[in-house]
Amino acid sequence: MNYNIFNNLLESIVVVDQNYNVVYANEAFSLLINLPLRRILKNKKFFEIMMTNDVLLKDTQKLTTVVDSTPYKEISFTTLQDQKGTIQYSLQKIHTEGEPHWLFFFRDVTLEQQLQRKYKRELSEKETLIDKLRNSLLETEFRYKINEITSSCFDVNEVINSLTSIFKDLFLCENSASIIFDQKNITIHLANGEKNVFKQDDFHFFEAYDFNNFKVDDQLIARLKKWLRWSELESQVYYVPLKSQKSVMGLLIFYKPKIVNFSEEKLCEMLKSIQEHIALVLDNFLLYEKSVRDGLTNLYNVRFFKSSLLKELKRTRRHEHNCSLIMIDIDFFKKINDSHGHPTGDSVLRKVSDIFLDCTRETDIVSRYGGEEFSIILPETSTEGALIVAEKIRKTTEETAFYSTANIQLSVTLSLGIATFPEDAEVTESLIDRADQALYTAKHGGRNRVVQYSLIEK
Repeated sequence: MNYNIFNNLLESIVVVDQNYNVVYANEAFSLLINLPLRRILKNKKFFEIMMTNDVLLKDTQKLTTVVDSTPYKEISFTTLQDQKGTIQYSLQKIHTEGEPHWLFFFRDVTLEQQLQRKYKRELSEKETLIDKLRNSLLETEFRYKINEITSSCFDVNEVINSLTSIFKDLFLCENSASIIFDQKNITIHLANGEKNVFKQDDFHFFEAYDFNNFKVDDQLIARLKKWLRWSELESQVYYVPLKSQKSVMGLLIFYKPKIVNFSEEKLCEMLKSIQEHIALVLDNFLLYEKSVRDGLTNLYNVRFFKSSLLKELKRTRRHEHNCSLIMIDIDFFKKINDSHGHPTGDSVLRKVSDIFLDCTRETDIVSRYGGEEFSIILPETSTEGALIVAEKIRKTTEETAFYSTANIQLSVTLSLGIATFPEDAEVTESLIDRADQALYTAKHGGRNRVVQYSLIEK
């Protein structure tokens, strides 16, 4: 093999035979070890030139085990002039005239490592200042993201769902989830949008638990394993308590954060600060929710319904989707009030409200329009999809047992009207009017039925 092709390369190259005799060395290698080329070739034995403890550079038995090539390896060495340095080398087996030879590629990293050590020393001297600045910047970024994402949310549940999603990205973690608990249920929202509801069987634990450590302990781990299917749940699991008006309503859980150069202590300090900001956001949303909720049914009120429909139609128009509206009226509700009293009427209103929520998605907006009339906004839903939802609500109500305060069973049915944007109407007031016309037709067509505006005889 003609080794002269390596003469002008900047990379240091040496070729040795199976007895460790130097067959070839280029000028770059001569400069690397500070030894004249003629002396290298005269000396012959490679391990005498390269004084190092590396086995591949001194042990011929190890050398013969290399059948192809090795990746770059870093070693310390000493030249014949007692100069110390650090090099990286790789090794490749070749054949010349039928005999095995080994081709070494060397790169001097001595100066590079000296500069790295100097940089690390300087970095270490400024570490405290940098840490404080980084913490401050990260906290500011987190707060900005939290404010940005939650500003478009409708309610506290949507705020918590949004936080669940962004925590996975903010902390570069493998997974995140929110856990909301009350006396009846434990609701789990995963970052991928999956939702699971478990029956509450340990509420006293949550009432008594000290949510101020931010890292999950064995007691909490044991309970999380029942609800989350994450691997290696025993380690690197952190949480932020979801506090509102000083009471804990749930947790944001995240798993294996990958924020670099952050000790557990620093991470927990940051979580405490973020938790305080989230508590402020939740408090503001709860105050806002009180102003847009109906006091009897806890559904949204008509003011919130109209503003939400306006926003939803703008978004729907921008993305060229459908948006359907269902208007609902309880059949013969005045008769229920007159015959059984207003407490029974209130009970019926609350129960049908629960049916509406059970039959719709979290993204749908269910409101009490006034008296015994209700409205449901169905984003990204065609007339056919709205018909399925409306019929499910009608049938569920018809099949549900209602009782008066005197424990007399009542028959409750609904009339429902559907209108869809943009087929039936292109502005807010027109869409409400068309859904109302469909509702009017349902009531005057015998009640306990669903009518689409598009099928009304004009």
